[in-house]
Amino acid sequence: MLLMTTPASLTDIQFVSKFNASFSECYEKAKNLYIDSPIHTLVELRGLLVVLCDEIIDEYKIQVTGNSLFEKQKDIHSSKLFRSTIIENIDSIRDAGNKGAHREKYNITYEKYQELALTTLKNFCTLIEDYWACKASKVPTYTFIVKTESLVKEWCYQALFNNDKDAKFEVAIALFNKYQEQFKDEDKYFFEQSSLMKSVDLIEEAARDLHPEALFEYSHIILNQIHREKDIEEAKGYLHSSACRGFIKSKVAFGQLVYDSDEPHEDDIEEAIRFLDEAASDGESQAQFLLSQIYSSSKFGLQNDKLSAQWYEKSLKSENANAMFIEARSVLNNPHLTSEDAEQSLKWLELATEKGSQDAYKLYLKIFSESSHPVETVRPLYEHYLELYPEDYQQHIDLTEYLFRKGTVKNDVNLMKESIKKLIQLFRHDATPAKIKRKLNVLSPKWLAKYDEAITLLGLINKEHDELLLNFNTEGKIFDLKGLYDTFASVEENPRLAHKFFSKSIANKSLKESRKKIGRNALCPCGSGKKVKKCCS
Repeated sequence: MLLMTTPASLTDIQFVSKFNASFSECYEKAKNLYIDSPIHTLVELRGLLVVLCDEIIDEYKIQVTGNSLFEKQKDIHSSKLFRSTIIENIDSIRDAGNKGAHREKYNITYEKYQELALTTLKNFCTLIEDYWACKASKVPTYTFIVKTESLVKEWCYQALFNNDKDAKFEVAIALFNKYQEQFKDEDKYFFEQSSLMKSVDLIEEAARDLHPEALFEYSHIILNQIHREKDIEEAKGYLHSSACRGFIKSKVAFGQLVYDSDEPHEDDIEEAIRFLDEAASDGESQAQFLLSQIYSSSKFGLQNDKLSAQWYEKSLKSENANAMFIEARSVLNNPHLTSEDAEQSLKWLELATEKGSQDAYKLYLKIFSESSHPVETVRPLYEHYLELYPEDYQQHIDLTEYLFRKGTVKNDVNLMKESIKKLIQLFRHDATPAKIKRKLNVLSPKWLAKYDEAITLLGLINKEHDELLLNFNTEGKIFDLKGLYDTFASVEENPRLAHKFFSKSIANKSLKESRKKIGRNALCPCGSGKKVKKCCS
C-alpha cells in the first residue's frame, strides 16, 4: 500500500487506468495473462513502458540520443530529474520485457516466468506511482490484487467458433506452457505430447492466417523439427512473410538465417539487408551486430569497414550480448591490459551472460577457474552454467578437472574423491558422447593414481575408498554399469579373478558383499548417494 492520501483505495487496474486511461486495456490484459501466459504479460508491459518513457521525455523535454528503449532509459537517467527508484523500475521492466520478447536466449522455466511477470506487474504500478508523485501533490492509494480472471476460456471460444487467428495463437501458447509444466516433476519419466502437438497445429493455423508472431514461431518449429519436418526454405518463407508485416524479431531472424547460409540467393541477401537496416534503425541490437559482421567480411561482397565500425559501436552501446563478448575477449587478450580494462571486460561478460550468451559464460568460467577465487565461489558458477547448458559435456569435464586440480594443490582428498565420482557419473550417463568418454578414460588412470597415493600417505584407506575403486579396471579405466555387473558376477564365481579385473588396490578384497549392494534399490557404487535406478543405470 503506497504513497498517499485519498481515502478510497483502488485496485491496481483502476489505479493504472486513473493515471492514463489509454493504458487500461493493455494493463488489464497483461494482468490477466500472467498465470496462463506470463511471457505475453512481460511483452505487454514492455510496450506500455515504451509509451510511458516517451511521455516522460516529452513532458520534461529530455534530449534523446536514440530510438531504442535502452537509449531512452539511459537519457532519462542522465537527465538526473528523477529519483533512483524510477530509474531502477524502468530498468527492471525493460529487462523483464527482453526476457519475454527473446525467450529463446534465456533458459527460464515457466514457473519462473510466472514469478517474473507478477513482480514486473507490481514494479510497473510502483513506477507509475513514483512518477505520478513527481507531477502531483496527491496520488491515489491502491491495492495490488494478485487474483486474476483467466482469458483462456474466451480465447478457446474465439478460436473454435470465430476462427480468430489471435485467439488461436494465444491458446497455442497456453497449451505450450501446459506442456512445459510437466518438466517441473523431476520424478516424471514420460511426457505427454498431446498439448504440444495441438499447440503446433494451432500455431500453424494462425500462421496460415498470416498472424505475424505465429509466422515467426512456426518458422522456428520447422527449423527445430518440433512435430514437423525440417525445411529451411519453408521456414525462411514464413519469416519473410512475418517480417513484411513489421514483426521485428522476424526481420532479425531472417537476416540471421541468410547470414548463416553457405550460398544465399542474391534476392535473399538484398531482403536480409533491408530487414536488418529497418530493425537496426529501430534500436534492435542484434540487427546492429549482424550488420557489423556483414560489413566486416567479404561474404556478401558488401565489405565496408566504416559501416561495420558504426554498427558495431551501436550494438555495443545497446549492450548486445555478442558485441560485449567480442569486445571483452579482445580487451582481455591485450598484453597491456590494465586493471580498469579487466574490470570493464568482466562487467561486459556478466551482462552478456545475463542476456544469454553461452560464449560469454564460458569465457567468464575460464577466467574464474584460473583465478585465485575459492572453490566455493567458482563451483556454483559452473553448476549454474551446466543447468542452463547440460549438453555441454566439455564444461562437465572442465568442472571435474578444476575440482581435481584444486584438490591436488590443497591435498584435499574429499575434493579429489568428488571429482572422481563426477567422472564416473559423466562416463555412465547414457547421453555422454563416445568422444567425451574417451577423454574421461584418459583422465581417470592419472587421477586414480594421485588419489590412491594421497589416501595411502594420509592413512585414510577405508571401506568407502575401496568401494570407489570398484568402479575401475586394472588400467584405471571406468567400467560402464553393464560391465560392472558382468565383472562382479564373474568374480563372485571365482574370487581369484579379482586381480584380473579390478584396480590392484582392492584386488585382494572380497567382492561378494559389494556385489549384493548394487541392486536397483541399493546406493550406486559411483558414490553419488542416489539409488542405482535413479543414477548410473
